[in-house]
Amino acid sequence: RIVTEVYGNVSSVCPELVRRGWTDLYRAASTEEGRARVASELSLCGPLPDAEAAEDVHDWVSDALETMVQYGYPYETAVYEPVPASPAEVTCRKMVADGTGIGALRAAVEVFYNHTGQAGACFDFEEDVVRGSFVHLRRRGRSDLLLQRDGRMQRRRNKITSTRIEESTLGRRDTTVDLRDEEMTDDAYSYQTCTEAYQPMPTDGITDFEVPYIPNTTEIYAWCKDVWNVEPHPDWEEMTFMGGDISSGSNIFSQMVSWILGEQQVFRAYREDRMAPL
Repeated sequence: RIVTEVYGNVSSVCPELVRRGWTDLYRAASTEEGRARVASELSLCGPLPDAEAAEDVHDWVSDALETMVQYGYPYETAVYEPVPASPAEVTCRKMVADGTGIGALRAAVEVFYNHTGQAGACFDFEEDVVRGSFVHLRRRGRSDLLLQRDGRMQRRRNKITSTRIEESTLGRRDTTVDLRDEEMTDDAYSYQTCTEAYQPMPTDGITDFEVPYIPNTTEIYAWCKDVWNVEPHPDWEEMTFMGGDISSGSNIFSQMVSWILGEQQVFRAYREDRMAPL
């Protein structure tokens, strides 16, 4: 919801365009023609492989939308990807200028993943989109959706295997590239979301611009137990850092406040410099 409000504060049109974008994405992904069109509009190197690929694209774009708010500094940064100053604002204005649902998703992709042209001529579905989906779900602790993603990956592998057998039977040269097995990255994020920084939050597509989602806590807890042998503590942050007795906060909290105040001073100086008469 916070992410949605950031874009909505720039223009109330942006959240609605993103919602429309998800609807258009899933509808288009249901047909071969639609998958080719979406791939073209999002500058992918080839058509989406199947209807389920819409889920990968959704996660990839969502990561861009969320991270641009998380690192929405009033100056250029390159924490994950090089982005312009106030990237969410830049993205929202591009959305409004385009005025279409898929165009809104494209705006997020262009600003976050290709601000400096670092992506090249096009985005590779496996290397960029599928990988981005994995990173997004792992950072957000959505292990229930990671399990669904694993199922999609396996179905694609089975399809590739079947195609290879058929081509071998026909005497054709095998040119298919294996889908990459991702390395276990972002382990720190994963462990945190399984312990004190529980992340999965429900979305409804009404108070936020996301696809409706209800976390499957049973699967999430089981995954955390299986991978890290720990159990999430959903209320740990609130119980530890919030409440009326703020004096009990740790030095970490004080450092966080100092850092936030420092960022505000940088922002004020930046705005004053830009508003100064030439």
